[in-house]
Amino acid sequence: MKILRPLEVALVLLYILFEELVWERFAKPIKQFIAMWLDRWLIKEIGRLHPYLILALFLLFLSVTQGFGFAAGIAFVKGMALLGAALYCAKVLMAGITFWILSANKERLFSVAWFKRAYDFVMMVREWIVTREIYLRTKSWIKKSAERLKAIATKWSTGRGQGRWRRFYTHLRRRFK
Repeated sequence: MKILRPLEVALVLLYILFEELVWERFAKPIKQFIAMWLDRWLIKEIGRLHPYLILALFLLFLSVTQGFGFAAGIAFVKGMALLGAALYCAKVLMAGITFWILSANKERLFSVAWFKRAYDFVMMVREWIVTREIYLRTKSWIKKSAERLKAIATKWSTGRGQGRWRRFYTHLRRRFK
C-alpha cells in the first residue's frame, strides 16, 4: 500500500526522534531523578488518591507538557530560538514528571477502563512502529551515520585535523561578522 508509505515514514521518523534523541538522552534521566527525589514522600500521598484524581493529575501534566511543546514549536517558527529552547527544556522536564506519575501509579490508573484501553492502543501503535522494516532500516542508518560523524569529528579534533577546525571556525567568524 504505497499510499500509506509516507505516513509510515513520518511516524517512524517522529518516533525515532522522540524516543532516541529526547526520551533516552534527556527525559528518562530526569524521570529517574524525579523518582529518586519524589518517591520518598509524594508517591505515598498520590497513592492515597482516588484513581480518577490520579488520572486528572496525569492528564493535567500531560496537557501542560504538550502545551510547552506546542509553544516551543511556535517560538522556533517565529525565530525566537532561545525561548523555543527554554520551552522545550520545560517540556522535557514536564515529560519526566508526567511519565513518573504514570509509572508510579500504573495499576491505579489502569483501574479506569477507558484509560487502560487507550494505553493499550498507544502501546499497540508503538509496537507496530518498532516492528516495521522501515523503522529498523532507518534506525540502523542513523546509527551508522552517527558513528561516521563521530569518526570524522575525532579525526578533525585530534592530530593533523585540529588546525582545520580552528581555521574553519575563524573563517566562519570572519565571514559572518
